[in-house]
Amino acid sequence: MPIGYKVVDGKITICEEQRKIVEQIFTDYDSGVAAGRIAQNLKGRNICNAKGKVSWTHASIGRILENPSYLGTDYYPQLIGEELFERVQCRREKVRAELGRADHRPGRDERILFGGVIWCAECGAVCSHIQPSHKKERGGTAKWKCKSYVTGRAKTAGTVLLQTGRQSRCVWKPSMQ
Repeated sequence: MPIGYKVVDGKITICEEQRKIVEQIFTDYDSGVAAGRIAQNLKGRNICNAKGKVSWTHASIGRILENPSYLGTDYYPQLIGEELFERVQCRREKVRAELGRADHRPGRDERILFGGVIWCAECGAVCSHIQPSHKKERGGTAKWKCKSYVTGRAKTAGTVLLQTGRQSRCVWKPSMQ
């Protein structure tokens, strides 16, 4: 759940405390403050993120700034005005261009084939693609780990590693779009 929202009686509503944080992130960025500086300021003020941790990075700020849910959807109430959101998107594109990062940025589905559609057959958690750390190992068999195992919530060690050819241990769930 994105920061700024909470569930009340099964419905997503605005969390007023966190709303102020989200609005401040957008207004600071719109006024020229860099995403990394915003993250430092939030850490310095001991502000918790959506997961309840004082853990902010320029990337986490970027994900907030690019999240269209803040404009309002069928599920999420509007938290940020459209004009502010659009100004922030324009500034983000301008900054990317100035830094030489304006080329196509692949979406999550484009980055990893089957990303987000392979699930653990034992616990139902999504599986994460494991990129070998050593260059010599890259380009071989695709490897996946159950996210419950990665985060230490797995009940069994059987979900440690899924490899191509052992798909009986995982389930494909095409996204519902």
